[in-house]
Parts: sequence; structure tokens; C-alpha cells
Amino acid sequence: MNPESNGAVDLSLTDVQCVLSQVWADVLETESIGLDDNFFSLGGNSMLAVRAIVDAESRGIVTTLVDMLGSPTIRELSQVVSAVEDAPYGDSVSSAQVTAAGPVAEGPQIGPASLLQQGLLFESELRPGAVYLDVVSHRVRLPFDEIALRSALDILTARHETLRTGFNLTDYDEVMRVTETSTSIPVHVHDARTGQQEVDLTDDAACASREFELTTAPLLRVCVSVPDDSSFWLTYGFHHAIMDGWSETVFASELISGYASILRGAAPALPPAVAGMDELVRREREALASPDAQKFWSAYAESLPRARPRPVGGPTVRTRADVDPEVVIDLVRASAHTGLPIKSFTLAAHLVAWGEVRTVDAPSTGVVINGRPPVVGAERMLGLFLNLLPLHCRVDATGAELVRRVFEAERQITTFGNFPYLKIREMAGHALFDGAFNYVEFEKRPKAWIDESHIVDATSLPLLIEVVHESSRGAIRVEGSASAQLWTNEDLEAMTSAYITALTRIVSDAKGRR
Repeated sequence: MNPESNGAVDLSLTDVQCVLSQVWADVLETESIGLDDNFFSLGGNSMLAVRAIVDAESRGIVTTLVDMLGSPTIRELSQVVSAVEDAPYGDSVSSAQVTAAGPVAEGPQIGPASLLQQGLLFESELRPGAVYLDVVSHRVRLPFDEIALRSALDILTARHETLRTGFNLTDYDEVMRVTETSTSIPVHVHDARTGQQEVDLTDDAACASREFELTTAPLLRVCVSVPDDSSFWLTYGFHHAIMDGWSETVFASELISGYASILRGAAPALPPAVAGMDELVRREREALASPDAQKFWSAYAESLPRARPRPVGGPTVRTRADVDPEVVIDLVRASAHTGLPIKSFTLAAHLVAWGEVRTVDAPSTGVVINGRPPVVGAERMLGLFLNLLPLHCRVDATGAELVRRVFEAERQITTFGNFPYLKIREMAGHALFDGAFNYVEFEKRPKAWIDESHIVDATSLPLLIEVVHESSRGAIRVEGSASAQLWTNEDLEAMTSAYITALTRIVSDAKGRR
């Protein structure tokens, strides 16, 4: 609850406000919500907002993510929501419109790929190598049993269509997703318990990151190293066209918890899965056909400065730094005090640092946007539910004023957030940004069985700054990756340092002001 809310039940609430209060309390796992408590200051994020939207619709109230961004309190939101029967087409999706992942039909299921998937696949074909291949390693504190692991993987493969999906790149007018009725994820095991050879994660990562044949499912493989009788290293590589970062954490959670259940002789207790890629493509095409969306993005793209062409191929430089825990505490307090989301603070810091590096006071950046359809079970979907949108904002302000300006800029582009980046770039006729930003607050991994994790993802972006917020332990880290043709290690470390300095200054300026 907001520290300034007294927590008392307001008997003057309207029916709509009562329902919204109950929904938000359930989603945010708090006892009560005040009329003027801010959803995002209470720990809400885009994924929790999707859950709130779906839960509200199930009780007869329709709202959208844009509504929640613009009206983040119960008092404000109750003025803009509508009843289910009054909702405009395309703003909301009931659970009946999305395919529940159940028994698969005979024969491959074919459907169009999203434009983001098509772009990733095109670059992968253009640039042979490890582009858009993600590799994740976990030290699992459980004894290794190959049969149990293969059984857990088979359960997930049957459960999630994206794990059975390859792509037809040539036989149709557009790239198509081809989802097989069944497939098996390959597992490579290195048993080092004999003591003759130590575990080398470099070998496992090389195994997991071998190029995939994009036309053949699955686009994921597993490599295991077993150092002793009580633990093992689980490494898996996958093509980014089949899973985003949130999906990867869901995959890890379901796989490891399911494996633990099988070791105990029990069937994994997993909630129903939902398949959402068809719905994402439908919403994308609806946006492409919208005159309002076309008009907005045509004008927005025209206003953006021309970015440098991206380099093709070459190595990547990386850096990583932790934000001071005291700054994280102050950030959470500043968010609650100002009613502005934590993400907006972190995005503002990126824009300030980027502006300093580029010596401009109105920088442009790409921003990764959550594109999951607002449906029941959206948080459990596996797939690529992202969009990358350009954002242009002046940074000649400080503290809460700057963060509010950035928040409004992101809300503006989110209004037409389903419009695919590739079409926006096509409208502009040139690259729209030299760097991109991603705020990450992942699904919790099963910490009871994971000692440590390592994640490496490959991208063709000239610069990507990712802010990873682990709210469960009050930690934020900044991860940078960039083309070695444009950035040196020293340059990237300077950018990361500038980011942390900017975030510290913004939080300090904002925490005592509204």
C-alpha cells in the first residue's frame, strides 16, 4: 500500500472502483488499495498490468495497458474504463479468443510469423553465426537423472507449441511458423564424476550455441555437465525467434520444478498453458491496418534523426555493473513518492547517459516493449512477445520532472505499441536509433534448486543497455552489449558508469519532490 494511504475501507467507492480495488489487491498481493494508490508505485509492471486487465474483464470491466499507464490510480482509471459490451474492437481479448494449449491436432500447424520473428530470422540467414542465439547456464542443486530430465523436457515440449516450432522461409509469400505435433529436444550429457575431466562451461556453451537449422524444430538444445552426485550444470541454447527473456525464465522454472517432481516420483503440477502467437500476429496486423496507427508512426518516424547504419557481423563487447543497494532503496521510495514507475526512472537514466555520450539534449533510443496479449495465462506463455519501438525525448530537466516527461513519451508510443518496428523503419527509410534499452523484471526462478546462473545473448543492435531488476532481493544490475566495430570495452564501461551516475542523480533529485 502507498505509505500515504491510511488503508481504511472507503464505503463511498463506486461498483467499478470496488472491483478494480479487489483486482489490484489480488494481482499486487496486498490487503487493500487506496483510491489514489499508484499501481506502478506499488510494484506493478507491464506483466502484472496485463493480469489486472484480464481479471478486470472477467468481472465485466474493460481497460487497456494505455489506460493504466495514463490513469494509474483507482480514482483515475474508474473514469476511463468501460463495460465489456461497450469495449472497442481490438482493445481487449477474452480468454475464449486465445488457444488453450492442449492436445495437438494431427499434422503440422502453419501460421504466419510475426514481423519481429521474420526480422530476426532474416538477419540470422544474412549473418551466419551466433546472432540471436541465447545461451543460459544454471547450477542445479539436485542429483542428475537423464531419464527424468528427458521426461521433464518432453512434458514441456508437448505443453508449449513454440518448443515444437520451426519456420518455412521459402514456400509461402511470407515466413510461416510450422508447429509440429511432436518433437524431442536434444540432450548432450558430459559426466565428469569420474574425476578424469573437469566441467568446462565453455564447452557446454559452444555445444548449446551451435547454429540451428531454422526450418526444423526444435530450435533449442540442452547440454548437461555433471560434476558430482548432488548437482549438475544445465545449459541450453535457443534461437531468440522462439522465446523472449520472460519466456526463458518460465521455461527454466517449469523445467527445473518439473524435473524435481519427477525425481520424487510425482507428476509435475503445472497450471494450464496458453498459446498466444496467433493472437499476437492478429493484433499486429490489426495495428498495421489502422489509419490512426499509420498516421501516428509516419509522423513520429519523420521527426526522428537519422541513425548510423548498423555494422554487419563482428564480435561483441560486454560489460556489467551493480547499482548501489542504497540507490535501489531510494529508487523504490522515489517511485512510491512520485507515483512514477521504476521503469521510467531507469529509462530516464538511459536517455540522460546516452545524451551525454552523443552530446545531444534530445536523444533517440529503441525501447523494448512487452507485447503479450492481455489474456488469462499471459504470464505463462512461451514465445516472442516483444516489440522494439523508437522513443525521442528531451532530457533538459531533472528529477521527477524528467521522469514524468519520459513516462509520457513512452505512454505516447505505447498507444500504438502493436505496430511493428520493421514497418516504422520502412516508413522512415533509414535506421531510427543507434542504441536500445530494455528494462527486465523476470519471472522468479526456482531459487531452491539453483545456485548460480549465467546468461549470454547475441544481438545485432549497435548498443543494448539492459537494466535487470531483481525486486525479490532488492537488486538492480546494468548490462551492456555493443558492436566491437563501434564500441571499445572502455567506451562501454564509460557508458555503463554514466548510466549509474545518471540514475543516482535522478533518484536523489526525485525522492523528496513530487
